[in-house]
This record gives sequence, structure tokens and C-alpha cells, in this order.
Amino acid sequence: MNTTARIESAGRSGRIHISQETADLLVRSGKQHWLVKRKEVIQAKGKPDMQTYWIQKDAGAALVEEDAISERDAGHMTVSRCDSCESEVEDDVDYELVAADRLERLIDWNAKTLLRLIKQVVARRELIASNNAADASVTQESAPAGGTLSESMIASIIHPLDEVKDIITLPEFKHTSFAACPKNLDDIYVSQAAIRELRQFVAEIAKMHRNNAFHNFEHASHVTMFVIIKMLSRVVAPSDIDLSKRHDEEKVKTLHDHTYGITSDPLTQLACAVAAVIHDVDHVGVPNAQLIKEHDPLVSVYGERSVLEQNSLAIAWEMFLHPQYENLRKTIFVDIRELAHFRQLLVNGVMATDIVDKELENLRNQRWDKAFAKDQPAPEQLPLDEEATKRAPGNTTDEDRNSVNRKATIVIEHMIQASDVSHTMQHWHVYRKWNESFFRECYAAYKAGRAENNPADGWYKGELGFFDFYIIPLTRAQAPGLRCIWQVQRRILELRHGESQRVGTSWPASGSRNG
Repeated sequence: MNTTARIESAGRSGRIHISQETADLLVRSGKQHWLVKRKEVIQAKGKPDMQTYWIQKDAGAALVEEDAISERDAGHMTVSRCDSCESEVEDDVDYELVAADRLERLIDWNAKTLLRLIKQVVARRELIASNNAADASVTQESAPAGGTLSESMIASIIHPLDEVKDIITLPEFKHTSFAACPKNLDDIYVSQAAIRELRQFVAEIAKMHRNNAFHNFEHASHVTMFVIIKMLSRVVAPSDIDLSKRHDEEKVKTLHDHTYGITSDPLTQLACAVAAVIHDVDHVGVPNAQLIKEHDPLVSVYGERSVLEQNSLAIAWEMFLHPQYENLRKTIFVDIRELAHFRQLLVNGVMATDIVDKELENLRNQRWDKAFAKDQPAPEQLPLDEEATKRAPGNTTDEDRNSVNRKATIVIEHMIQASDVSHTMQHWHVYRKWNESFFRECYAAYKAGRAENNPADGWYKGELGFFDFYIIPLTRAQAPGLRCIWQVQRRILELRHGESQRVGTSWPASGSRNG
């Protein structure tokens, strides 16, 4: 099982990928004609270079007779050898069908993942309702503010960049408002109408991604997976907390403060995931600078900053407000204020993926410096009990709350930024896959006359610059949460070795990485 998990990411759509050990078992079972030896060994975490195989059960008779392992060779096959097996060849796979099937599976995964987060939102709401039923003032405060969407919110679709805020206010901690995620989310009711609409929404978002080599729906899914599995999962509340016990209530309060309130707000977590899903909708396969140079019609709509990011958010948001998703919205939001809060999180999250805009970068750096001043230790550097004492009831001021919310806003943006380039922080075969995809996208733009320079010139220099000036600072800022700086350092060593050897395909300079 461990080996299977390690080699999975080196597989291909529509192919069954197996290890040497499994191949040996098939040979001993007389199924050697099923095996197709891969031309190259693969690299897997924690294992030496591995020879692996494809299973090609339906190969034609001629193919089997000419190229497959013979009975005589099979008798002499060992764990380390399969020299007589068929070389890796193209088969009659219907790649359009395979791609369609893969797309459906990606849609299903995203829909199920978002549904789980939505159920956490519903669970928290139900806990609030049950605990505050006797409190008329709280109940009134939580009452819906209106049943229709405001015209101002719809109009605000036009220029999302203007809506970016330095501070997004997350809910304050209240013992009766905190909902630990139920152990069995299947017990949380969400209507079938809302579930169908969620799946349809994800499917439409998938269709709105263009067939780019890199900026496509698979990339969006990869970013979403990193946001949820590698980022948000690091701030999930312990399941052993009993809210009926006073000492556990203090633990929950401490956890809330320690994560700047992100732990306590499922709606924030849902917004982070949705921002990842939609952040490259309708991406055209060239950077913002090229669209500005070409005087693209989108520039006349959004101006000359974050053109692609604004367009992605505007398209996705307009679709989300469509009447066909009314049940979905009613499931997620109690009132217009929650909808507005959700949109604000999406705005900041999606706009944060523009890493080339110097003005935005400077503003983010200034906010980071203000929030995490060097003379003031960040909460993750403080013992939990000290942080709890610092923010104990009665000691919290408006300035304290603004400081916490500012940190939460920056952390959310950095989570999405890190996830957008997460392939640079993962294992070599993952990095190579996305590295090649991005190169192919840039080369396609060059061949189409939409880029001045051939991306085959200066790959290593540009890639190393991207690591030096963006990835390393980002991972250092996120190091307590990501724990992946070692992987980045290893990647740089691999790239520098490649530069010295001059092997591989060239790569575009880091300046073309945006959108």
C-alpha cells in the first residue's frame, strides 16, 4: 500500500501503474503478456529509483507475439530484471474519453470536499441555534437581514481589486458559538437540492477553465487539495475537546486565538477552498502583462492590474448568484451579511494569487510587517497558556481585535499563495510534472506570437530566481505551518545540479509567472 501511494503521482490517465513486485507476481501467474515496461525509472519518496510497469491487458495479438515477455524469459525473471518485457508504447487509448472521465472525477472530488466544509458550516449554525434558543437578543442578532441579494453586491462584481481589504473581521470567540467538527458529518443534513446545485456549480466552474497546459481545472484542484489537506488541516480543532467542561472551554478559546479565529469559523475555511477552485477560471494562458500589451478587451473592463484574477472572480461570482443556485446559497448563508463576508474572503484570496503586481506585493509586505512586528512575538512563538493569558476575557481591546483580524487576513492570503505554487514545495516528480506543464503553456504562447522570448532560454536562471525571490521568502513566512522549507532547499540543490549539467528542457523566467 505504501509503494502504491508513492508511485501514484507518477502514473498517467487511463493507465494501470504497478511496481516491480506486482509485476513479478503477474509473471508467476502466467500473465507476463500484460506487462509494459516503463522506459524510465521513477523517483518515489523514501525509496530508491524504481522500475515500474503498465498493465496492458487488451493488447492486440500481434503486439503480444512480438513484444511481450516470452514464457522462457518469464521463467528467468527476477525482482531486479525484466529486460525482455515490452517497451513502453502508445496504445489505442481513447484519450478524449480518458480526459472526460478524469474531469468528472475531479468534479466529484471537489464537490464532495466542498460539501464536507458546507456541513461544518451547517453544524456550527445548528449549535449556535440550540445554545442561544433561550437568548432572545442573540437570536434576534442572528436573524436574516433580508431574503434577496442587494443590487450593490451584484454591481460590485465589476472591479474586485477595489474591494481588497487590509483587515477582514472574523467572528469573535463565544463558547456557545464554537462548533467542533462532528465526528460523523453524514449526520448533518443538507438537502439533495443543495447537493445537486453544488455539484452543478463545480461542473460549470470546471467547464469555464480553458484547455491550458498549466492553468486548468486540474491545477485548480491541486491548489484546492493543498489548501485543505496541507493548510487548513493544520488548524483543525482537537476532537477530544469537551465543550461542557470548563478546562476544555479554555483550550478551545486558546486554540481560537492561536489560529487567529480561522479554526472557529467554518465559513472562512469554505471560502479558502472555493477561492482555490475558482482562482483561474477562464485563464487565457498568457500573463496579465501580455493582455495589457495586446490591449485585450478585458483590460478595458478591469484596468491594467490583476486582469486575469479579477475576471476569474467576476465570472465565478456572477454564476454563483444565479437563481439556479438559490438552495445552495440558502444552505451556506443565514443572511446577506454572511454572503458579504464570504465574498470578501474570496476577493482577498483570489487577488492574492497575483504575485507579479509590485504594488500589491508591497502592500502585502507592509501589512505583514505591521501585523508580525519583529519586536512582538507571533502567537505561534508563544506558549499556548501565555497567549491565552494575553487575550483573556477583559484584556481584549479594539486594537487587539484589529491586530488578530489583520493577522488572520494575511495568513489566509498566504495560505492560498503557497497553495498556488505548492508544486514547488512537493516531491521532485510532482514538481517536474507541473514544471513541464507550465513550460508547455508558455511555449504555446511563444509559438502563437504572444510572448517575445522563447521560454527555452534561461530555464534554470529564471527558476532559481523564482525560488530565491518568491518561494523561499514565502515558505519562511509560512514555515511553522508548512514545515516544507527543507523540500524547497532540496529543490534548489536539484536545480543547481541541473544547471551545472545543462540537462532537461528550458524553463521560462520567473517574471512570466502570474495569473
